Amino acid sequence: MWKDGREVEALSGKLGHAKVFDAEVVALAVGLSVAAAEERALVFTDSQAAASAVSKGFSPSSQPAVEKAFNGLRHPGTSLYWYPAYAGVKGNERAD
Repeated sequence: MWKDGREVEALSGKLGHAKVFDAEVVALAVGLSVAAAEERALVFTDSQAAASAVSKGFSPSSQPAVEKAFNGLRHPGTSLYWYPAYAGVKGNERAD
């Protein structure tokens, strides 16, 4: 999590035998959950598939995580953005 141009929190974990898509969706669910505590939050992802699934609220894979992320996205003041991995967004390399 970044605030005013600096990193203020970092989270990590293990998913066991998960696919990359599953990990991206779980990361979005956690990020959107953390963002819900803020008045205004911008959540960025370089996973177009995860962003699309979360925005639509459905995916046959990782459905509980997609639903959790979708609910987090419904929080007023929270926005989700997709950007290419090479776009130079501060913190992206650390997140990867």
